[in-house]
Amino acid sequence: MRPGVAAVAATLVALLMACQSQPRDVEGLVRSALERRSWPATSVLVVDRGRVLANVGHRTPPERDPQDLVYPLGSIAKMFTAAAVHRLAERGDVALGARVAEYLPDWPPSWNAVRVHQLLGHTSGIPDFWFVPEAARLAGNPTARAIDLARVMAQVPLAFEPGTRFSYSNTAYHAAARIIERRTGLSYDAYLAREFFTPMGMTSMHHCRGDAGEMAGHVLRDGRAVAVPNENYETARGDGGLCGSARDLARWFQAIASGAIAREASWDTYASPQRMPDGTNLPYGHGISLRPLGGHRKLGHHGAMAGHSGMVAWYPTRELIVVVLASVGGVSADAVEQATAAALLGIEAPRPIEGKPPAFHAGRFDVGPFVVSVDAREGGLWLESPAPGPRGRLVRVGTESYALDGDPWGVLLHVECANDRCPAIRLHMAGMEWPGERVGP
Repeated sequence: MRPGVAAVAATLVALLMACQSQPRDVEGLVRSALERRSWPATSVLVVDRGRVLANVGHRTPPERDPQDLVYPLGSIAKMFTAAAVHRLAERGDVALGARVAEYLPDWPPSWNAVRVHQLLGHTSGIPDFWFVPEAARLAGNPTARAIDLARVMAQVPLAFEPGTRFSYSNTAYHAAARIIERRTGLSYDAYLAREFFTPMGMTSMHHCRGDAGEMAGHVLRDGRAVAVPNENYETARGDGGLCGSARDLARWFQAIASGAIAREASWDTYASPQRMPDGTNLPYGHGISLRPLGGHRKLGHHGAMAGHSGMVAWYPTRELIVVVLASVGGVSADAVEQATAAALLGIEAPRPIEGKPPAFHAGRFDVGPFVVSVDAREGGLWLESPAPGPRGRLVRVGTESYALDGDPWGVLLHVECANDRCPAIRLHMAGMEWPGERVGP
């Protein structure tokens, strides 16, 4: 493999696995690995059985505790949105099986079949606004609000019959936040503060303001970090737009473990795989990814914004929490998280194997919001997807499995084949699984 993320991840795994008997050294080894990256300010927090093993600030203000730095969290916010809807359901204020139209009077008639739980599980059929040009342009307008996006999206038809497949949708989470507001009479963030953040001592959590108290965003250009303007956080309510610290994200999972978030019956729905019509289990609950790592149960979520990336994960059987928050967009925060967790859990990184990939592994696959291409060229396979999705050469790591060259923990591709034909894929990226159906050669 080329040097890059893969090399750093491999180094991190090797170093951490070597020191499993000396967990007090994890912080120094994580810091050493992060120093090989060109990322700007990054905080990594590792909590094992209630004990902090690593609290690392990479290029962060030296006078500040890394775990208390406040970052925009992007889609990590979906965990809190889903938990808030479940809290309302427990109190009888919302029925998860009800049609969304019962709670939102301006709900598009063509979307009438969509039910509340389908918003939370990304099975609603509502397209993601980022892939609708008129709506995406609004998201970049500093005067726009989430309701403006909703009005544009109301003219867009459903992509499929609700409940029949998985397709990640930020638009659906906008609707979930609007349900919270209409049923409580509070703003989305005020309800979260009242129900969760204030009683749990999560003092850093708030709707992003874009002020000096939050880490500034960057992108990498030619290996250099370049500052970028803040996103319009007012168009990100429910799907993103929250800011918070690594310490408070760890507190959230500790609260889940204590039973403080949801009653047992509600929790079973919130954190259970969804059963799809074809009989398969989808490793995504309500606002939380359930994709395991090396056989270890895992709950978490990835977050991405124009100038920020993050990943938070909890491994309940080990009582292990890993949080990675970076003030740079378009990087694999989940790769750092998984490499760190894998080291502590004794899981080996994907390894290249010999053998030319079969040509029939190539094709175009619909993963919901967009189509990815697996192209056969130069004697191998190449992955292409719309920005900011992954692209690059694939390295074979199994009979029907591939890793992105340079990012073995961040992007994995599994082709599902029979009789020299591959009708489906499972793409693992951004901390979750994206099932894909073949749509072309």
